[in-house]
Amino acid sequence: MLPANRSRLLKDDCERFFAIVSVDAAFMAELGEKRFAAALDSVISNQSLIRGEEWFDFGERSGPELIAELRGVGESYRDFAYGMAGSYEPTDRERVLSHLSRFGFRQAKATDLTELYYQQFPEHRPKDDE
Repeated sequence: MLPANRSRLLKDDCERFFAIVSVDAAFMAELGEKRFAAALDSVISNQSLIRGEEWFDFGERSGPELIAELRGVGESYRDFAYGMAGSYEPTDRERVLSHLSRFGFRQAKATDLTELYYQQFPEHRPKDDE
């Protein structure tokens, strides 16, 4: 189980993500490769993923912590945070994105964040000039 000393929202997102990907044998096998893990870190750390209507937010520490937990080989977030994950090839990142797409995830874009903001604060949405 993931450590409880994080913000509750990040912990919830990490636990939901963990539950989705940890049961997939193909993803977990690839995660055994350090380059794949480094590529995963580049995709999720300080990023948001969207799956349907659900948002999954990962912080600078929670992303690497999640990867270490998923790998289950005694690593900590320090093995992945702040560029310590090591190098990876563009093809490694493509493999990560392919797996995440298979699970229904996509990376959040600035337009997604803007729309989410306007959904939460509709009074701030610009009015059409007519």
